[in-house]
Order: sequence, then structure tokens, then C-alpha cells
Amino acid sequence: MSKIFLLIALAAPALMALSLEQSVALALQNNPQLQKQHASSGFSKAALDEQRSAMFGSVDAVASYTHYNLPRTLAPLTPTGFSNPAAVPTTQDLFSAGIAYEVPLFTGFSQQRSVEIAQLQRELTDVAY
Repeated sequence: MSKIFLLIALAAPALMALSLEQSVALALQNNPQLQKQHASSGFSKAALDEQRSAMFGSVDAVASYTHYNLPRTLAPLTPTGFSNPAAVPTTQDLFSAGIAYEVPLFTGFSQQRSVEIAQLQRELTDVAY
């Protein structure tokens, strides 16, 4: 009698059935080909965004630091007759910072064509998905 209860207890999880909708949803959720197509669709959207953003240029922060062992003159010396040599502006530590914005003015429509190509690739991956 205890063997029957043990057999029923071990076989009970295997006896649970799924409906057709549940089995189809489970198969679609765990299908590696569909997961690959979904990831490919996301990658193509990112590639399209990348191509579109290239049309807006880029912003870079730049900085420079230079240390001189001997003081350097900052202003050009003109023959004004400095009576005091200490009055000449000099420095040993020179620091400069700035922002650079670069945008291509004319690329022969290559950026526009690359955006169109990326958009077509995205449409193809969406259709394949």
C-alpha cells in the first residue's frame, strides 16, 4: 500500500497537463531561434540609432596641462622698455581646457545612405521576427 502512495506521489507532477495555449506560449518563450531573432531586432534598432546620431556630430571635452622647469613668457615682448623684469607675465604651470564640437559639413550623402540602409535592415529583422 505504501508503494502505491509513493508511486502516486512521484508520478503526480508528471500527470499535470497543459492546455494547448499554455504549451504554445511555453514553446514560444523558450525557443532559441525566436530569442535570437528578438535580439537581432534590438541590435538593428541600436544600429539605426547609431547611424542617425552620427549626423549630429560629436562633442569632446579637451584639457591640457604643461609644467615648465623655468618660467615661460605668456605675452609677446614688445620694445616698450620694461624697467622691471619681474613685470613680464610668466608662468611655470600652464593649464587650458575647452569643448570641441565636430560635425561633418558634406560627406557626399554617405551618412544619409547609411541611415537608409540601417532602416531597411531593421525592417528586415522585424519582418523575420
